[in-house]
Amino acid sequence: MTLPKLALLGIAVVAAIGIAAYFARDNALDPSQAKAAADVNSTQAGPTLTASQTGMSSAAAGTPSLSRMEIDRLTYNTASFKAAPLSARLDTMSSRRPGRSFDPKEVAEALKSDKAWEVDASVAAKLPLNDEDRKDGRAFVRTDPLKIEALMPGDEMDLPIYEAKASGPLRMVVDRVEDDGKGNLTWYGHLKDFQTENQVSFTRGENLIVGGVTVPDKNYVIQIHDNIGWVANGFTLFKTKAIDDAIIPPDEGGHSGGHRH
Repeated sequence: MTLPKLALLGIAVVAAIGIAAYFARDNALDPSQAKAAADVNSTQAGPTLTASQTGMSSAAAGTPSLSRMEIDRLTYNTASFKAAPLSARLDTMSSRRPGRSFDPKEVAEALKSDKAWEVDASVAAKLPLNDEDRKDGRAFVRTDPLKIEALMPGDEMDLPIYEAKASGPLRMVVDRVEDDGKGNLTWYGHLKDFQTENQVSFTRGENLIVGGVTVPDKNYVIQIHDNIGWVANGFTLFKTKAIDDAIIPPDEGGHSGGHRH
């Protein structure tokens, strides 16, 4: 590995430590010890799916439901999210989150746009950041976490990181999904925009999404809590101050650096 690549790797690790520290109190991700890849291509047959649950809630009795045929008639961006019909996608989502069910209409709504997030400067005031962090060049964003939760291998999604590509958003292709067995899922993918080495990953726990996007000369980090967060060039997050009890997202091989104390 060349020195520039080693430098980028070091900055990416430090950036990952920093971003996770902000929300590592009540909703901390622990993506270490990843086990087997999730069976994301499963299209198992199942009963009628609940249509009144929220995205990550447990099933409740006595709620309205839709048939599988009605679910597959719901409209969303099938050109980008093309890996499976909506009913089969919901089957896979539930199999990855035992005991959870997902509202078909909410999932369809989340998948109408293939943009991973929308830039929204107003969310900066709602995040636990100091004034220096709010002015360090990061972009503040808003998204629907169900868009990430619903991704399957073969899906494509736009990543609006215009610093990396001035002509438009980067285009991610989902390659695989892995489950660490502790309630955290990681979606791995690549970028269609570059022929050279690149990597995309998003790890989601209960309420927190930590992501990383690597292009040939830069590394970008993403932090989303519930539905708001930020995207930043990893170089701007390189700080020398000590960070306690930070969590390092998994690398391409699914291995984690664990905790840093």
